[in-house]
Amino acid sequence: MKIAIGNDHAATDLKFTIMEYVKELGHEVINFGTDGNDSCDYPEFGEKVGRAVVAGEADCGILICGTGVGISIAANKVNGVRAAVCSDCATARLVKEHNNANVLAFGARIVGSELAKDMVKSYIDKPMIEISAKEESGIQELEETFRVTIKDNKEVLHYAGQLQHLGARNVIVSLGSEGAVFLSENGQSFQTTVPKGTLINSVGAGDSMIAGFLTGWFNTQNYENAFRMAVATGSASAYSEELATKDKIMELLPYIMMPNNGAE
Repeated sequence: MKIAIGNDHAATDLKFTIMEYVKELGHEVINFGTDGNDSCDYPEFGEKVGRAVVAGEADCGILICGTGVGISIAANKVNGVRAAVCSDCATARLVKEHNNANVLAFGARIVGSELAKDMVKSYIDKPMIEISAKEESGIQELEETFRVTIKDNKEVLHYAGQLQHLGARNVIVSLGSEGAVFLSENGQSFQTTVPKGTLINSVGAGDSMIAGFLTGWFNTQNYENAFRMAVATGSASAYSEELATKDKIMELLPYIMMPNNGAE
């Protein structure tokens, strides 16, 4: 496992102690500093560790400052970071088990080195929560709404139609990494793939998809074009640290494939 670690001047000594301990446990450490005792700004190091975790350069992160609070707040400003401040082993374990925290933070002025080691081990030993492809998609929301188990895309379209009976005009259902399906108000249905890319942050991707659909519809008055724009915009947000940009959307748009003019 690759673990990113960062700290401010109040925690340099403890950071080196934790680094050696993590290596003894058999893990790789990526050190983002600081390595000195001169006064420095902790937000810089919280952000560096947060971005490394979100980008997939590290599996998780460890942040240490005087209390653990300030540096964790800085890290949590990076979309996709879930940094949790802990001061005991039970909490260090539970924030990963129940909250899927991808960054552990603690204070050098709050916990001693031995407790810090025990906390790190409790945190590292607990695996991250695995999120299934269904949970990343809109299928789970359909299942929860209609209290059913959906087996294939034909059933996805069926329950999309049920949403229309409840008042929706056009329905897009994300299939996560498998693409998306669309059912229009006039009965047209489409399925598309998603372009290849590295998931960086899924926050806002659904809202981006809606914005892309509306833009595509207003510009072309064509459902197929609007759907392709929706998927490109949602993907552009998911593959970016921030929300989609026009350049990123237009880069991905040619790779939105529609193998079937009508979802199966």
